[in-house]
Amino acid sequence: MNIFEEARALHGTIQMCGITQQEIAKRLGVSQSYVANKLRLLNFSSGMQEKIIEYGICERQARALLRIKDERVQESALAQIAERKMTVAEGEAFVEALCEKQEDKPSLRSDIDRGLASCLSLLRLYGTVTEHRVVESEKEIIFSVRLKP
Repeated sequence: MNIFEEARALHGTIQMCGITQQEIAKRLGVSQSYVANKLRLLNFSSGMQEKIIEYGICERQARALLRIKDERVQESALAQIAERKMTVAEGEAFVEALCEKQEDKPSLRSDIDRGLASCLSLLRLYGTVTEHRVVESEKEIIFSVRLKP
């Protein structure tokens, strides 16, 4: 039985018997956190579940991947963990680094792009923009707008 089959069995038993995680944990002689951690695995899409089984990564690495919200990033991280044959600790550190990178504030460039897009939208509302251009170098970003008189 793989990790997802175990999780589905636990979930099914809880639903069928109308019991809590604590109650099933007591009946199985495990902790409630053990049950909760198993059930968390069901948050993966069926496609991700299949890939996790295919790549043969362990449950702890799989749970670490749940911290990544974007499934495409999850898939990429999963592939890298498997290809590099990362240990559990390496896989968790890798996911931690990815999550920190995603949580970073947007770059100055993305803030500027959003601001410029807003300005262009406002100008277009009045139908005056005929051309705009962005030229970026290491030292500056030049944004020019050509307007109808």
